[in-house]
Amino acid sequence: MSYSNTQDLVQAVTNSPDTIEFNDVVALIDSAFTFTPTTFTNGDVSNEANQNNGSCKLLALGQHLNLNQAQTLALFGRFYR
Repeated sequence: MSYSNTQDLVQAVTNSPDTIEFNDVVALIDSAFTFTPTTFTNGDVSNEANQNNGSCKLLALGQHLNLNQAQTLALFGRFYR
């Protein structure tokens, strides 16, 4: 399922998180935001800029949208399920 805006995605993550797919979320981010590769740390894992850009994008979007942990993890689609 593709999303035309972040409101559609928030509605999906709230009402039907099992329908979300990683590639659809990345496509939304790529169309709605300007992404700058950034170094980031997730738990004990550190990532250099341009390493794990997909995860970087989804985690940043989760913060931007004030999603909780479960909602943010749902953005990863089948990679998390």
